[in-house]
Amino acid sequence: MIGIVLIHLFYLSDAHTSRPGSVSPVYIQMLYLGLMLFFISAGYFFRPDRGVVNNIKKRVVQLLIPILVGLIVLPTILFAYLTALGQAPTWDDLYPSYKAVLGGVHVFDTYTSAGIDIGMCFVYNGYYFLQLMVVAFIPFYILAEKVLDDPKKLFVAIFLLVTCTVLLREFVDMRLPFYAQLSPLAAAFMLLGAALGRKGLLERIEGASLKSGKLWAFFFISLAIGAVVVLIFPTGTGFDMTYFGEYGGYSAYPYFIAATFTCLALIVIGSLVARIPVLSKVLATAGKHSIALICLHIFVIKLMMAPFHHLSSVNVFPAVSTAENIAYWAVSVAVIVLLAEYLPGIIKKRMDSKREKE
Repeated sequence: MIGIVLIHLFYLSDAHTSRPGSVSPVYIQMLYLGLMLFFISAGYFFRPDRGVVNNIKKRVVQLLIPILVGLIVLPTILFAYLTALGQAPTWDDLYPSYKAVLGGVHVFDTYTSAGIDIGMCFVYNGYYFLQLMVVAFIPFYILAEKVLDDPKKLFVAIFLLVTCTVLLREFVDMRLPFYAQLSPLAAAFMLLGAALGRKGLLERIEGASLKSGKLWAFFFISLAIGAVVVLIFPTGTGFDMTYFGEYGGYSAYPYFIAATFTCLALIVIGSLVARIPVLSKVLATAGKHSIALICLHIFVIKLMMAPFHHLSSVNVFPAVSTAENIAYWAVSVAVIVLLAEYLPGIIKKRMDSKREKE
């Protein structure tokens, strides 16, 4: 998530307009494929003992609260803040964020429609993962208990889910609420993650010696397959726009393959970084607050930028120097992680203290 915050700064600015096409360098496309780790990790820690209904209820409530707060409260605060700074936002700057509660500023538009401007109060990028997961958890939890113990059923379930994505992309030319058109693909990645969890992949990688030939062979083969598939079938950077490549919905098949092997390589990289004591603690803390980073990073960065730059209604961030981008990235990540780590405890202590006095 820390890396995604940095990518958002560079590619959502006036200087770098992010498009879904294949013009981005291969390494950028592979980094975006790494976003699928979000779904894979959700499946990796699947707990069947809770039951289908309880699992769905727990996850939906857990995700809906930050979605509603982030897409109603935060844009309203930003609207007042920008007004106080004299940037004169209008209703057109606020409305897209309210509309995004349904699932993006372009909900109900066609896949190729430019849609409406995002508005100065836009804080949305990243929320689509949470909205999509609300829908994707339903087919995932229904299927997980039935297919995980049988490799053949697992393969068929994943294939059918990816095929559903193909059909939705080809024959339903509309961006559905909560990104429902992407939910079968997300559920397929969740099933993959649950299968990897059953095999204890992460634990096996973490326990492998740095001198292990199998570890390095696994890493380089995964990285190579991911890179080759992206080179042959460019995946672009438009997952949230239901863009998987140059062949429309059918690109979802190579997309799934490329993302799978890219994520396996990234898992190895993550495990290697985790062996560095200082970085391990920092990344573990940041990872623990990934939802806070998703929900707050654009909001916090805009709060910092607004006194010095005029915010645009068309682009998420104004164009600034590379040094400024890195500074905004570092400060925003630090602020969000520190708040998420310590603020709940401070509030709890004060409430407990107040109760004791009463």
